[in-house]
Parts: sequence; C-alpha cells; structure tokens
Amino acid sequence: NEKISDYHIIRFVDNWLLDARKQAKVTQEELACPTNTTKSYISKVENGVITPSVGLFYRLINAFGLRIEVVKPLYWLFSSHHRDEKGKCNVLGIVG
Repeated sequence: NEKISDYHIIRFVDNWLLDARKQAKVTQEELACPTNTTKSYISKVENGVITPSVGLFYRLINAFGLRIEVVKPLYWLFSSHHRDEKGKCNVLGIVG
C-alpha cells in the first residue's frame, strides 16, 4: 500500500531526526544553520508535518557526521523481491 509506505517513510525521518538531534545535544536552531533551513522547518520535519527534500535530508545526514550507503544494486529494487502478493511495488518491505 503506497500510503502506508509514505507514512512509514515520514515516521522514520521524523523519529530519526529527533533522536539524532537529541543525542547530539543540539537545538533545532543550531541544526538549522548548517543545513541552510529554519528552526520552524526542522520542527515541522520532526513532527511529521512535512518530509524534507532529498537535498535537505542529505544535509541533515552530513550535519550529524553520518553518511548514506547504498547496499543493494539498483536492479534489486526493481526485482520481484519488492513485490507483494498482488505484484504491487513494496520497496520498503512494509506489509499493510
């Protein structure tokens, strides 16, 4: 279900951001500056109101000194491994 996948992506991002920021002991305002955004925008992301763009997500990752790794070849994403019983794409493997 595409809506469930979108929901889970948003929840992952907002939970990750809040946890990472708290663990780093930085305020929303302190995080906003190096990521070229605002305290209000960070708050909206943490509260699941909005999903950050790919660019902002990458800047957030960098601000915490983290990196993104692609661990599966791209063709794997489009294989039957990510299809539900009806053949619908389920890239995150979320069943709903």
